[in-house]
Amino acid sequence: MMRTATNVTGQALVAVLVARTEGLLNKDVFNGAYLADDDTPVAAAAKA
Repeated sequence: MMRTATNVTGQALVAVLVARTEGLLNKDVFNGAYLADDDTPVAAAAKA
């Protein structure tokens, strides 16, 4: 079970690192600045 968790974590990290180096990673979405359902910023949704 621990080996599987290590492999999954490693593979997820590789995808993020490659996307970042290629300029494809949207840092606002990655950091959770937008809701998943639409493009509404989290701060705007909290005020509503």
